[in-house]
Amino acid sequence: MKTIKTLEELLALRAPDGGIEIDGDLRIDCDVPWAAGRQIAYLRAAGNLRAGGNLYAGGYLRAGGNLYAGGNLTVLKYCAILGDLYWSQMSMPEIRGKFFHRMVLPHAWQRGYWEARLDMDFGGRCYESIVAQVLPELPRLLRSRKWSETERWMLGSLKLQDAPVPEWVEVGK
Repeated sequence: MKTIKTLEELLALRAPDGGIEIDGDLRIDCDVPWAAGRQIAYLRAAGNLRAGGNLYAGGYLRAGGNLYAGGNLTVLKYCAILGDLYWSQMSMPEIRGKFFHRMVLPHAWQRGYWEARLDMDFGGRCYESIVAQVLPELPRLLRSRKWSETERWMLGSLKLQDAPVPEWVEVGK
C-alpha cells in the first residue's frame, strides 16, 4: 500500500499528463482541496483507495477495489468504483459526470446508527451477513418516507452488489 501523508507527496506522483496511477492500494491521509485536485487529470488506484479527508478530483477517479471516503468526495468528469464505496457523510458525493459504483456501505463505526434506523440487530456480524439480512426487507424499507436522500441511495445500492461494469468504465472514457 502506498501511503500519502501530504498534498505535496500526492502532487509529486503526477505523470507528465497530470495523472496519477498506482498499481496497488493507495491511502491519502491529507485533504485534497479544489486548488490541488484540479491539478490532477486523473487518479487511478488498481486496488483500494482510502481517502482520510476531503478528496477533490478535477478529472476522473477510478478505484479498482473499494473506496473508503473519510470526507467529502467531488469528481468533475467521472468516477468509477469497481468495489464498494464506504461513505459516512449525510450528503451525497458530488460527481458531475458519470458515476459507477456498487454498494454504498456505512463505515463500521456507524453500525449503531444503522441498527437503530433499520430497527435491526446486526449482532456484530460482517457486511456480507448484514447485506443478506437487509436485502429481503429492502422493498418494505424503501417505501418508508423516513429516509434522507443519502440513506435511500445507500439502501438502494445494496441491489448493485453484482452490477456489471459498464463499457465506459472498461475503456476509461
